[in-house]
Amino acid sequence: MQKLKSGIKWVEQVFYWLEQLIFVKIAGGIYDLRESILVPWLKNHWPAWLSANWLTLLRLGLSVLLFGLICLEDYRGNWYILLIFFLALSTDFLDGLVARAFGQSSDLGALLDKLADRTLVMPLGVIQFWQADKLLVIVGIFGVTFTYLIALGEYFRQNKRGIPDNIFGKTAMNCFSIAVFLAIWPSLWHVADVIGWIAVLCGFFACCVSGKKVFYVIHGQDK
Repeated sequence: MQKLKSGIKWVEQVFYWLEQLIFVKIAGGIYDLRESILVPWLKNHWPAWLSANWLTLLRLGLSVLLFGLICLEDYRGNWYILLIFFLALSTDFLDGLVARAFGQSSDLGALLDKLADRTLVMPLGVIQFWQADKLLVIVGIFGVTFTYLIALGEYFRQNKRGIPDNIFGKTAMNCFSIAVFLAIWPSLWHVADVIGWIAVLCGFFACCVSGKKVFYVIHGQDK
């Protein structure tokens, strides 16, 4: 039992080190640079009527449209589907920036953003990968379900204390998006499958980190 506790403690230290190195130092520097350039520009040029939540809802709508198109047409090498997918991804890039530029950040917006992200990539991934790699799809669905529950828990939590995002979850979503994008071309399917499994691995680490944070939030501990 003591060895198990020591092992868990060691894994937690590795997670913490990776988060500090990748998320705080590297990703944090890129994030700050992006914010310093784009947020002032958006304040002066972005149309006031197009709020961050509208962008997120647009991504949800485009996700449903994509799902319908893939069900009805051959998605492989389809440039219309590719363009719609890129448009949906662009709303993911912009909605957070718009929210911060105009003070529109909210718990509802954070919930909608997470739901829209998963709704965009998961149905497409199921269709693209089910025939050749069912295990990847099953594991992916389990991970997405877990993150849905985490997102709902954050929104409806009684103590209103947030559970911060972690680098593993962000990396997992980026990898899933890249895998879904590459799988549009049959010649790149095997590369997409490898990237999909990298996303699953990152998603597993994200679930471990988020699960720990949920535990501390529920018990009112500051960790």
